[in-house]
Amino acid sequence: MTIEKTGAGEPRRPALGAGEAWAFGGASMYALTNIVSRAAIIAADPLAAPVFRVLPTLAIAWTQVARSHARWTTLRPSAPDFVGWRTMLILFLGGTLGTSVGSLAFFYALQVGGVVLTVPVVATYVLWSALIAVLFLKERLNARMVIGIIIAVSGVALLGYGRSAGNPVTSEALAAIPLALVTAIGWAASANCTRYALTRGADKYLAIALAQTCGLAVLIAGLFASGHGAVLWTTSLGAIGLFLLAGILAAVALICDTHALSLTTVASALTISGTNPVLSAILAVLFLNEEIKPLMAAGIVLTVVGVLFAQLSKEQNGESANQRLAPSSR
Repeated sequence: MTIEKTGAGEPRRPALGAGEAWAFGGASMYALTNIVSRAAIIAADPLAAPVFRVLPTLAIAWTQVARSHARWTTLRPSAPDFVGWRTMLILFLGGTLGTSVGSLAFFYALQVGGVVLTVPVVATYVLWSALIAVLFLKERLNARMVIGIIIAVSGVALLGYGRSAGNPVTSEALAAIPLALVTAIGWAASANCTRYALTRGADKYLAIALAQTCGLAVLIAGLFASGHGAVLWTTSLGAIGLFLLAGILAAVALICDTHALSLTTVASALTISGTNPVLSAILAVLFLNEEIKPLMAAGIVLTVVGVLFAQLSKEQNGESANQRLAPSSR
């Protein structure tokens, strides 16, 4: 957020600037990612979706690792700056929870419930991340964060009630909410694993590359072990293209967020990027013909308010921008 001068001795007032524009760009790109993912999954097998969706992220991460000899040396056990076996195991666990579990549940949720039901619930991953961090990273959980969690969970409950109120709704559609919660918790656990690695000196690109490579390997192994390996070559080229596009859009969104945090305050950037569920819902209505009932809209807004309340309370608690940029499987 930029500051406008109003004259000598007069208080300065904040004004929207380049940082806020980048933050809105990030929120818009994440919203488009959700719309493209939903369009792809309508006629595709959710089992194949996370495999193709993660490829752009992996390509970017490994390219960055390959460009730096220093990053490669941290993988050598004999090197003085070796990342450590414990850190690698934690990253492998995070990749499995984020990609093999979280992303798989995300695409199932999108398929049965659509964007309007799925995305606001998934957005609560930052709240579950805070709770996991209390146990895993020994971080503090203040009262404002607890209030934010309560508000967001109330919003999720209202969203589900609003979807089922009035017209009959199938149990399959409402299954999107627990599936999205699995995604949120899986991504939250993955983010904490990555943050653990970063606090141990691991490079962020190396952390992403190791975690998501492991998650992809576990996912593919699970497909073949369960007899579903054929989905990898029977998925249509059109769906594969959309999944890859979703991955590219997510990468662009992360770049936008990074630029936003370098140009404005964390609070300002998070407030704007937190509108992603609202933007996703609007785009889903316009382009995917999804329905939003009044109670559902209220639930979405309440969930966003709860998430932002908790996030901004963490900022007041002194959490750094670098901590917030800890990579996740999103």
